Amino acid sequence: QNPNGDTLLKPGGKPAYEFVRQNLPSAIPTLTTMQTMITSNENSIVEGKFRFQQLQKFLQPYHQKFVFAAEDCTGVVRKLNYCAKTNSFIGFASPLLNGTPIPSYFQTDDFDQLQTWFTLTENANLLNIHMVQPVPSANSHHTPGTFLLSAYGVNNKYNSLDIIRR
Repeated sequence: QNPNGDTLLKPGGKPAYEFVRQNLPSAIPTLTTMQTMITSNENSIVEGKFRFQQLQKFLQPYHQKFVFAAEDCTGVVRKLNYCAKTNSFIGFASPLLNGTPIPSYFQTDDFDQLQTWFTLTENANLLNIHMVQPVPSANSHHTPGTFLLSAYGVNNKYNSLDIIRR
């Protein structure tokens, strides 16, 4: 079974996914299995957390010595969300420590702390992502997929040392 069936599920939606699954038996997991995989702790993305262990598992089947890593920042609509899985608020500009974001920084059970964040902390207007893709060998006929290493909100208020440390 293909653990990367989510590449079909996300853009095509449930109807397209079920159509392909029914016409290609055993080619991709059932929709229920896919939803379980997407929501599992191992596959979930925590804002600001770099997923190096998952990257290592992702790279194992490719047996490649080199990868291409890229960082990109794009504008987003300012919006705050609550993540029940991590008990944290997503959408604030992530504070940096040595150039990298502090994962689950906006995690609290204290209403006063939350009110302080809403009053004093700027919402992120940019999303910063780090992607990794294995570089295929010259004799490879398969182009490896990309892997989302990290994603976090920023407000474009950092200096050159933050970038160098990252």
